[in-house]
Amino acid sequence: ALEFFEGGIIPSPGWRYILGDFFLKKLKRLEEDIRHCKRMVATVRESEDFDRIAACLQKMNNELETLVQIRRQLIHAVRTSSAVLVADADGNIEYVDAEFTNLTGYTPEEVIGRNPRMLKSGNTPVEDYRGLWDTILSGGKWRGQFCNKKKSGELYWESACILPIKNLDGVITHFVKIAKEAAEQE
Repeated sequence: ALEFFEGGIIPSPGWRYILGDFFLKKLKRLEEDIRHCKRMVATVRESEDFDRIAACLQKMNNELETLVQIRRQLIHAVRTSSAVLVADADGNIEYVDAEFTNLTGYTPEEVIGRNPRMLKSGNTPVEDYRGLWDTILSGGKWRGQFCNKKKSGELYWESACILPIKNLDGVITHFVKIAKEAAEQE
């Protein structure tokens, strides 16, 4: 849950573990936007520039809505014991949760900054990856399965949902993957 205090928004202590640095940075940026808007309110009272303040408030509202949507998806993932991976637009891993480590055997330190293709087993058809990228780069949510390789070399099937995260200009900045080991290929 988000707590509001002293003019800022921070995650409650339990959320620091779940959200990690990725979301804390986004929340800090939102706090900066809120402080900026408060300064603008004082300016607007003097200058009557209501369009500027309306645009600022709309930007903050959109950013908060995006964060709330991501948080809801992560809550669901955590409750269902799913592995969560967040990568930047270039595919570099920025965050993985404990369930990712349980599933793959890789610790966050071993994967942060690397590309998720390190998990490829070579058994998933190239066409599947092409379809995945076509879907998420066009802004859609992709669902499907991969045959991946654990750190130990063991192969496993993974059911995954991957979705793009866009900034306020509609540009994809990150991808979130929520995955669970599948008993077998469906």
